[in-house]
Amino acid sequence: MRRRKADESGAGRTKLAVTLLVLTALLLVSAMAGLAIGSVQVPPGQVWGIVTHALGAGWQHPDWSRARETIVVDVRAPRVLLGAVTGAGLAVIGTALQALLRNPLAEPYLLGVSSGASLGAVSVIVFGVTLFGPVSLSVAAFMGALGALLLVYATARTGGRITSSRLVLSGVAIAAVLTALLDLLLLTTDRGNEARAVLAWTLGGLGGVNWGTLWLPSTALLLGVGVLLAQARNLNLLLAGEEAATRDPHPTTPGRGLRSRGGSRHPSTHRRPAGDLPPRGVTFVSHSGGASPSVAFPARRPVTLSENLVAAARTVRGELSGS
Repeated sequence: MRRRKADESGAGRTKLAVTLLVLTALLLVSAMAGLAIGSVQVPPGQVWGIVTHALGAGWQHPDWSRARETIVVDVRAPRVLLGAVTGAGLAVIGTALQALLRNPLAEPYLLGVSSGASLGAVSVIVFGVTLFGPVSLSVAAFMGALGALLLVYATARTGGRITSSRLVLSGVAIAAVLTALLDLLLLTTDRGNEARAVLAWTLGGLGGVNWGTLWLPSTALLLGVGVLLAQARNLNLLLAGEEAATRDPHPTTPGRGLRSRGGSRHPSTHRRPAGDLPPRGVTFVSHSGGASPSVAFPARRPVTLSENLVAAARTVRGELSGS
């Protein structure tokens, strides 16, 4: 059995390593295509030479023009890196949402996050708010997404508890309301330039990035990954189910650890009559000094006074019969 489990574990690691290698190769090919293809075509050999030369490890003598080097290094490289950072962020948040909602189809639109971000950004474009300067659009989108998430959380919380089903239903409802408000802003605007800017933003693009602004999404990605890695155990428990996430990791076996009045432990082979067994979920705790044991019930289960008395009576009777 152990050998079989070891073989399965080894096969799983091999499959994971092969998958990572294939995905890394595809990422490099996509990055090379993004650097080479455009209005100005740059041969892949020159792209490789320009990149290695910019990193200070180039062995090839520069045989390209200064204009092509500027296009590859200063224009296309930040866009390619931003695309990789964005894809990594979407993959990470998608995995976290799938674990949180226990739904393989979970994504930011499901909880209204994308709708809130769109509403915040469109509000800045339509009303011309520039409170935060050049990053006003990004700040508004972030605040809109955060506000939508908090609203979904408050709506789904009932009796101090949140379930995945209520979270999904609240997210769908809030997303519908925010989308309606977004459409209202687009319909009431009377300037075509604003409508085109909104359409361009909602479709997305990588054209506005440069080396001076690339650090912001990269830092956000690293911080988010760090937080999620710190919560990896909790996310794994949520993925296993709400019952497993709230289960006591150290359950107490009924009847184990019983001590007699003299303080000696009963042998493990000692068996009580079926009628003397305590109710399921009752834990016996012996006091020091040989006093009679008390009864402790699980904290999540309400216990009445009659149940305590019956359990205590059964405990005393079992101790007397055992002695």
